[in-house]
Amino acid sequence: MNNKIMIHKIAILSLSFLITSYLSISPALPLIEKGVTKSSAVNTELLVTIPALFMAIMVFASSFISRKIGIKNMTIVGLGIVLCSSLLSARITSMDILLRMRGVLGVGLGMVNFSAIELININYCGDEKAYVMGVRSAVESLGQSILAIGAGKIIRFGWNKVFLIYLAGIPILILFIKAFTNQKLKNYQKEQKIIYKISRKDVALTFLTLFLLIAHTGLIVRLSNIIIIRNLGSISDASMIQGAMTLIGMISGCCFGIIFKKVSHYLFPLSLFGMGIVHYLIYLSSNIFIVTIAMLLAGALFCILISYIFNMICEVSYDGAESFSSALILMGCNLGGFTAPFFLQFFTEVFGEKNNIVFPFQCFSICFIVLSIILFCIIMKINKKEESAKYSI
Repeated sequence: MNNKIMIHKIAILSLSFLITSYLSISPALPLIEKGVTKSSAVNTELLVTIPALFMAIMVFASSFISRKIGIKNMTIVGLGIVLCSSLLSARITSMDILLRMRGVLGVGLGMVNFSAIELININYCGDEKAYVMGVRSAVESLGQSILAIGAGKIIRFGWNKVFLIYLAGIPILILFIKAFTNQKLKNYQKEQKIIYKISRKDVALTFLTLFLLIAHTGLIVRLSNIIIIRNLGSISDASMIQGAMTLIGMISGCCFGIIFKKVSHYLFPLSLFGMGIVHYLIYLSSNIFIVTIAMLLAGALFCILISYIFNMICEVSYDGAESFSSALILMGCNLGGFTAPFFLQFFTEVFGEKNNIVFPFQCFSICFIVLSIILFCIIMKINKKEESAKYSI
């Protein structure tokens, strides 16, 4: 029985291996820009982030789809779409068609993304849920790390072969089919009544997540160009840094439950402040060592922040609206990932820094630090109110 429970847990967590895989091709961007017809810097960056737009749409739609066909069937369809788009993208050289295929990838990943969170909400609660959420973030980081390193190796056989990394979904699909029965998941969905109601805290978390993903995706998308344009290293170096960054994120994700117990809600503003420091280090980047340290810290802090946000859903949402709140925050995640290139371009154009590819990270740094101070003050105020209430009793 314990083995069966463990297999179920591994199957659920394995879905997160692919969630941020759309970012894994970013080390190959300089070569893709040269190899794809009708390409530009913005279009090439969009090639990385456009799946996030379709993920946002599908994450929101998945709560409806899963109730019609069952969450297992929906997950299988999503994984199948990911695999098909991988094979087709490896044979395309036109930017227009490739962008469409990346959109199709986003549709599949959106379904898988919803399932990865929803199945944890279904099966776990309390401290175990906090632990599993942390491990989920770790698996997500592990997937991005392995696939980013894999992309750096595969690209030697041609820039378009980099899209074959998504074939890593084959063993995940097989494991998921074997681990779950449709009947169990369908019964849950018939019993559960989803309330489509949003709290103010849901909205606040969604916007925080949106900003976090814009800044973090910006780091990943610009990493290769920062290293190459500033003569700090090679594409292989960028691939290895991105891989190491997400491995560090995996470790911090596993430690989330323990850290949260120690620091409680102060963990969120402290991590945001840390992200502010990270982005400023990237802005100052003058050698590969500083870039590496900054990216490793970014990977660790990002996983902690994402784990915290998803762990808070049950606390801030209305009873019965947890599934809808999860979909809303996941939509914020994916919209943030998609819009990152536009915000990078916006900051450079508005402030007249078109040739300075690291300038946006100074802006992100200021925003993170201001947010951390505001949230720190809010948490202190709430804690003082709770202490006063205890003494008055």
